Amino acid sequence: MESNSSPPLETLTVIDLELDPRVEARHSYRSKDIDEYARIMSEGDELPPISVFEIDSKLVVVDGWHRVKAAIQADLLMITGKVYRGFSLEEAITFAAQSNDEHGLRRSRSDKEKAVTIVLCNEKLQKKSDHDVARICKVSHPFVSKIRKRLIAKGMIAKNDVVISSNGKVMKSRDLWSIHKNNTNQTLPIGNVQFSGTILDDDQKFKVKEYFESNSSDDRFANHVFNIRLKTSRRIKKMIEKSKADINKNSAILREVKEKIAKDKRELKDLESDSKDDERYIHGQEIFKDIFLDKKIGIPFNLP
Repeated sequence: MESNSSPPLETLTVIDLELDPRVEARHSYRSKDIDEYARIMSEGDELPPISVFEIDSKLVVVDGWHRVKAAIQADLLMITGKVYRGFSLEEAITFAAQSNDEHGLRRSRSDKEKAVTIVLCNEKLQKKSDHDVARICKVSHPFVSKIRKRLIAKGMIAKNDVVISSNGKVMKSRDLWSIHKNNTNQTLPIGNVQFSGTILDDDQKFKVKEYFESNSSDDRFANHVFNIRLKTSRRIKKMIEKSKADINKNSAILREVKEKIAKDKRELKDLESDSKDDERYIHGQEIFKDIFLDKKIGIPFNLP
């Protein structure tokens, strides 16, 4: 569905609108917000138009549930909206998951979880990768992964062995991590599996096919986790070695600084000692002059 395709405004009958939970992207509705919307509508002021998708001859509300509930509460017969015709349920769900992020009441974390849930609970949309679902719902990729695992654990959705990328390519959800070194934007089929963005030679094709035939998805995932941990441990080891080298280097610099300070202290002490010797020498000369010039001693100095 094109984001710039906006149908004209229509006046819709409230009782003809369908509030389908499959496209409900809000977790809950606050009564005070509905009351405020109802008051605004009762006073004759207009709110932004709602968005409706015509699916199976039904007018399904995908954006504007607060406004529809407020119109019902205010006993209004008509409401202004935009009707999108010729689109599928999946496109309606995608529209609903995106809409509340762009306008209206600010989404809570529960609202974001609900948006991701309605996408993943759709049989077709759940085959999309976590990255694509995150892009649709305007959330992070780890956020989607966490909710997908939760829904699988509850038995609400099935665990997919394949995912559909944003360009429509079908790929293994637990793809081999070692074959994506040369990204050439090409796709090669291997049995019923396609690897996107990698060119494989015949030997690699055989190894990949043999790998998927001889290992279950759980084993492949376990191997994947093991390799991630191994790479992480190697990376941490390198960081520790670098830190030790930096510490040794800084220790050597610190020793040099300490030695220089000690040397400077010794030179300062020698200068102070020399200064005291000079003072004693000068004081002795002054006493000698006073004696011979008869300034302090009152005895006449008789010369022969």
